[in-house]
Amino acid sequence: MDETLKQKLVDACIRGVHASQLRLFYGGRELSSDGTPGGFVVTGLGELETALENISSADSQRIAAWMSNGKSDEHGIGSAVDLLNDAPLTLSHVLPVTSLVRYLKSHSPSDDPAGPLSVANLHQAVLEVDRDATLVQSLFRLYVDLGIPVSLEELGVADDAAGLDKIAAALSQQVCACPYDTSAEAWRLAFEKVKNWGEQFRGVFTAETYAAELMALPEIGECEDAIKAMPAQSICILGHSFTQSMHWSTHASFTDITASIFAQWNPAIRVAHVSGNHLSSTGAVQDRLEQVLAHQPDRTLVVVVVREDEHIEALEEIIRRLRAAGSEVNVFDSIVFGFGSEQSAWAPEVSKRARQAGAGVVAVKEMLAAHPQRDDFEALDVVHMTPVYHKVMAIEWTRFLCGMRSEER
Repeated sequence: MDETLKQKLVDACIRGVHASQLRLFYGGRELSSDGTPGGFVVTGLGELETALENISSADSQRIAAWMSNGKSDEHGIGSAVDLLNDAPLTLSHVLPVTSLVRYLKSHSPSDDPAGPLSVANLHQAVLEVDRDATLVQSLFRLYVDLGIPVSLEELGVADDAAGLDKIAAALSQQVCACPYDTSAEAWRLAFEKVKNWGEQFRGVFTAETYAAELMALPEIGECEDAIKAMPAQSICILGHSFTQSMHWSTHASFTDITASIFAQWNPAIRVAHVSGNHLSSTGAVQDRLEQVLAHQPDRTLVVVVVREDEHIEALEEIIRRLRAAGSEVNVFDSIVFGFGSEQSAWAPEVSKRARQAGAGVVAVKEMLAAHPQRDDFEALDVVHMTPVYHKVMAIEWTRFLCGMRSEER
C-alpha cells in the first residue's frame, strides 16, 4: 500500500466532510476560504460532497487496488480524491478537525502519518451528530477494511476517562465557533462514540464476544438445554435505539446479544430486527409494522417510545395486529430505570393497556432499579445505556425466551 496515497485518501475524506458540513449548515451563504463565516461564497460544495460519498461507499478492495499504485482507477477513486484535495478550500487551523490533528501528531508515538488524520476525521464527522448512522459508519468501515487507524488506542494515545476529559477540555478552548456543539461535553461524547464504534468495527467487542461472555455465566449456562430444545421459530424485535447494535453507547444491544446466543445453541431460531432511532409506537405503526408482519413472527418484542395517549393507542394497535397475525407479543414493564423520567411515568399505564390488548408484560423494572451495577448503566448522554446494562438485559431476555423466567402476572 502506497503510504502517500493512503494519506491523500484520508486528506480527501477530511476535506469532504468539511465541505459536506459547510453545505449542510451554510448553504449558499458567504464563507471565507478557510470555511469560517464571512468572505465569499464557496461554490461546488455539492460536487465535493458527492465525491466523498463515492469514496466512503466504495468497495474497499477497489480502493486498495488504487492505493497499491495509484494507476488502477477504473472506478474513479483517484479522480474523487484529486477533486477533493485540489478544491480551493483551505481548512482553518482552529477548526475542530485541524485542532485534533495537531494534538494527535504531538502526543502519538505512532509513526503512521495517516493515523492522526483518520482518527481526527472520524471525530470531525461524529461532532455533527445527524449522520451517526450513515456517513460515520461508512468511514469506520472504510478505514478498518483498509487497515487505517480509527482509535486513539491504535495511535498509542491514552483513552481512559481522565485522559479524555483533559483532551476534551483543551480542545473546547481552542476551536472556532461552529454550527454544532464543540463544548468539552460534546468532545467527550464524541471521544466515547469513536472509541466504542472503533472497538466494535475492529471486532474487539461485538454481540458475539458479549454472547460468549454471558454463555460462560451460570445464569445463561443453565439455559443451554432449554434453548437447544426450543422449536424452530421466528422472533422479531420492533424497537428504538436500545435494540440497535449500531448505537454508539454499547458494542451490542441486549437483543442482538441474545440473538447471538441462540445462533450458537439453536440456529433454527431466527431473530429479525426492525428498528429506528427514537421510534415511537405511532412511528412504528406508520413506518415499521408492515416490515414486522412480513417476517411472520411467532413472537415479537415491542420496545417503543410511549409518552402520550396517542402512543398508547398506537401500541394497542400494534399488539392487536400482531396477535391477529398469530404472533405472541411481549413488552417490558419499563426498560428505563430512572423513575423520574417521562418514559417511566407512563410505564404503569403502558403495562396495563398492553396486557389488556393481549401482550405479555415482562417485569424488569424493579430488578433494574435494585441492581448492584445500576450506577454503571447510564451512558454519557444520560439517555442511552452502557454495555453493562445491555448484558444484564440480555440475561433477562434470554431466560424469558427459553422459559427460565416468567412474565409479570
